[in-house]
Amino acid sequence: MPKGRMLNKSISNDEEVAKLSIETALLYTWCISHLDIEGRISGESVILKGIVVPYLDYLTIPKIDKCVEELKNSPLVVVYGSSKRYIQFVGFTKNQKLQRDKEAPTEFPEPTPELLQSYSRETLAKVKGSKEKVSSETPPPATEPPKKLFLEFVKLSEAEYSKLKEQFGESLAGQYIKCLNDYIGSKGVKYKSHFHTIQNWARKDEPIRKPKVFEQKL
Repeated sequence: MPKGRMLNKSISNDEEVAKLSIETALLYTWCISHLDIEGRISGESVILKGIVVPYLDYLTIPKIDKCVEELKNSPLVVVYGSSKRYIQFVGFTKNQKLQRDKEAPTEFPEPTPELLQSYSRETLAKVKGSKEKVSSETPPPATEPPKKLFLEFVKLSEAEYSKLKEQFGESLAGQYIKCLNDYIGSKGVKYKSHFHTIQNWARKDEPIRKPKVFEQKL
């Protein structure tokens, strides 16, 4: 295994990482340096403690257990296993320059359907781009409402736009949309959901309810 792995700067704009608690985000990012050639690591809390955060006294084994549970409920990783727990980092190969001929093969099993602990969230299709059918226990994906373009870059469905107007009023909702549109245009960043991004910005602006986030980000 190499001395480290690449931590892409795009992690700063990853909304899923931003949703994590501070302790879980720290464990998640520090684990990246220790991932094997397939983006896997032991999910046993004792091992994570000894390898990833041996000198962080406040990250106790019970806290690491909670961090792993939090990660399990996010789309960032797949937690799987029966007698032993393993973690597969989703999208690992996209952010790394791997030299398979110079690294040892993985020691951890592949996250097969039998080993996946969360059928409703993760499948082999997401982990490895497999074309296998999703487990029968997996509910069909919800149909997303069609979205239309607001200004040049911001896309919202009619339901999302109506919700923003209901929450903030038409004028302030329009200001948030313009701020997001200008920010995307100037920085070239990408967001999975423009609706959730605006809501996150608004929460940071409470209680003054002024769209100051754009100015702060610049």
